[in-house]
Amino acid sequence: MPCGACNGQESIAAHTQRAQEALTQLQVNVWPWPGSIAIEGQSAGATAAPASFDVDSYRILNRSLHYPEQHGLTVTPL
Repeated sequence: MPCGACNGQESIAAHTQRAQEALTQLQVNVWPWPGSIAIEGQSAGATAAPASFDVDSYRILNRSLHYPEQHGLTVTPL
């Protein structure tokens, strides 16, 4: 027997909250800029590495891109 808002076993508000919590796990992060960007970081003693891209590096960098100023980054849309 189904349970939930449809048969009156929970309120619509409770059902909506439960559904949103479940869907949050499936949410895809959206690129917040209109296109390509350049990223400039400030780090003492860092040496430049050859330019390359992979998904794991992007995922790590993406964490910092949500609040770039807190991580010493300057983001410039290209």
